[in-house]
Amino acid sequence: MPLLEAGRLDIALVQGEVAHEAFNGIGRAPSNLRIVAAMYSTPGMFVVRADTPHRRIDDLRARPVVFGARGSGLVILAKYVLDGLGLDQERDFQAVYLDRAGDGPAMVLDGRAAALWGGGQGWPGFGAVAKGSAGARFIAPTGDEIARILARHTSSSP
Repeated sequence: MPLLEAGRLDIALVQGEVAHEAFNGIGRAPSNLRIVAAMYSTPGMFVVRADTPHRRIDDLRARPVVFGARGSGLVILAKYVLDGLGLDQERDFQAVYLDRAGDGPAMVLDGRAAALWGGGQGWPGFGAVAKGSAGARFIAPTGDEIARILARHTSSSP
C-alpha cells in the first residue's frame, strides 16, 4: 500500500484486510486508491505439529505463536479473527513477528513456537510444517467461533 500510495507502483496485489483498513482509514488516513478486482477471501488458521496436544485456538493461549511478518496482511487477518473471539495477539499469546515470513515454519518444527498463523490454499508455511517428521494439524475457528467473528466484523471474511 505505501508503494502504491507513493506512486512507485502502478498496480499491485493487496491482501483484503490491508485494503479494508486503508480504504476505511483504520489506524491511518483513508486511501483514495482503486480496486481493479477482488480475488478471493483468505481463510485464516493455525498449523501445529501433529504430535502436540493443541486442538483448539484456546489451547494456544499464553504460548509462542508466529503470526508472520509485522504489518503483513496475515497479521491483520489474525487481529480480526482473534478480536472476534475476544482475544488479543499481544495480550493472550506470546506473539512472534518475523523479519522474514519464511522463518516461521522452522520455529514450529523445532519447538520454539507452538503454532504458525497463516491462510490460503497452498500457503507455503503450511506445507513446510506438514512436511516435518511429526506431520501437521490445522486449528481453525469452530462453527460457533466463526459466527462470533462474523457478528463482530461484518465487513471481514475470516
